[in-house]
Amino acid sequence: PYLMESSNDAGTAILRAWGETLTPIIEEVLAEAGVADALTVADYSGLSPKTTATPAALARLTQHLAKTTPTVFDITTLPQYVGHQPLVNNSPFIGEGDYAGGKHGYTPEAGRTAVVRFRTTYEDGERTLVAVLLGTDDSKAALKALKTALEGSVTRVPQSGGDSAILPAS
Repeated sequence: PYLMESSNDAGTAILRAWGETLTPIIEEVLAEAGVADALTVADYSGLSPKTTATPAALARLTQHLAKTTPTVFDITTLPQYVGHQPLVNNSPFIGEGDYAGGKHGYTPEAGRTAVVRFRTTYEDGERTLVAVLLGTDDSKAALKALKTALEGSVTRVPQSGGDSAILPAS
């Protein structure tokens, strides 16, 4: 649920509680997603300036996680989470009807970022796409511009190939 708040507290707590014991698990997930060579993980909080990834690798990892652990994305579409500690979703995308989950945040090195799953309809059916936005001042406006650019210009996004940061999630 802390993904909803885009709080870096979740990453810090994960690093403190599990630290390097996550190494083999994360390496396995990255390998399964086919992105092990495209990501450099300096620490498992996700906050180290030495952790790097290409937008295409982040999109592919998101695609893989959406297939293997969809609950993570389901949680990020909730307007609020009422549990041990109630949380309100502060995602700029939460009110969008096509929003299918994701994460937004900020680090000094990457600036304002977002990995967003959204649904769109093409001639051959509905797709859930993944957009990776890095270093933007306004994630919501950047995603809107991306969607406008995609409207009518693409009938199908290929499953693999290229270095695109937009991939079908389903």
